[in-house]
Amino acid sequence: MLAPLKKGIEVEVFTGTREGAPMDMSPKIVAALPDFVFESDARHVEYMTAPQTDYDVLVREIVEPRMRLRSFLETQGDLTIFPGSTVAMPFDQKFHPSLPNNTYYQWVGDTFGTDILTSSVHISMGLDDADDIVRVTNWLRMDIPLLLALTAASPYRNGEFTGYHSSRWMQFPQEPVGLEFWDDHAHFVRFIEEAMDAGKMKSIRHMWSAVRPNGEDRPYNLNRIETRICDLVYDPELLMAVTALLEARIIQLQMKSGKPEARLMAVARENERRVAKDSLNAYVHHYGREVPVRVALARLMGEVEGIMRMLGTYHHLAVLDRVMANGNEAMRLIQRVNKLGDLQAAVMEQIDEAEAIDQRWARKLEGGVKVMSPAY
Repeated sequence: MLAPLKKGIEVEVFTGTREGAPMDMSPKIVAALPDFVFESDARHVEYMTAPQTDYDVLVREIVEPRMRLRSFLETQGDLTIFPGSTVAMPFDQKFHPSLPNNTYYQWVGDTFGTDILTSSVHISMGLDDADDIVRVTNWLRMDIPLLLALTAASPYRNGEFTGYHSSRWMQFPQEPVGLEFWDDHAHFVRFIEEAMDAGKMKSIRHMWSAVRPNGEDRPYNLNRIETRICDLVYDPELLMAVTALLEARIIQLQMKSGKPEARLMAVARENERRVAKDSLNAYVHHYGREVPVRVALARLMGEVEGIMRMLGTYHHLAVLDRVMANGNEAMRLIQRVNKLGDLQAAVMEQIDEAEAIDQRWARKLEGGVKVMSPAY
């Protein structure tokens, strides 16, 4: 059987009232729950899994911290977790620093305001060789918009429909400007050093792109590829399916040499914009043609099917098929608003549904469910 990759996931979530009003809870959460760390704005918070090859362990590390967070929030006035990637209801447009004395966070707030007030999942895959990490990152950039099509979850912001299925990806700053495909690890190091020297990057952390090489001492020591484009994937079943698709594609791309033509960077960015606007209804540039994003996704899934069978993750493709047939979270929220005729009522239903998802998965894990089994 093919060896699986080590996988780690960072999850960002908003917290607030059941009516959808965000609250500055991160200082209290981080003080009370060691699983959680600060984000720049106090209205959202982050937790992360340890690197795992086993999906059964990974899904447990996704669900259990959220249940601990829910228990804590209930002690703070019946507060809850929001499942979307932007704050859908009206909220204060001023930046609320989680750590007022943190100079990097303060710079983020002063420069970008609440454009950075979003939540998402970042999925990392471990590789051993730095040149492999850079080369695969280059090629993966062409596929990355397809993951946003599956996971778009932010059509409303500040009480209004934005016109985008992923307003998060359209509003979040894409930094630094002038991204390129790198020849190798040494080229990547030069790119980062030059961006830092020119002031295009404020710190090593300031590389906010759809996918990036990463490591404990980046750019010098790399050990993983971090995919950052996905909106918040709240349902663990879908999150595992997206992760399995990404894992198979990265394994496949390790066999691909060279790098994409320079002009394809603009194609990738245009596809990101199209998918951010229309998600599964978008048309994308794909192998020299303009095709429906569902066609591009079906082709990608077909290309990695054999690898997923060898990894024992093939059954996750059925979850992705259901999303393509029935719509992603953004589409479902738009439909819910249209049906109810009221954004807040729809948001409250969505919040209740997220709580039910956590409770259902907590029961599954207590019962010893194996997510690698096709029967789960």
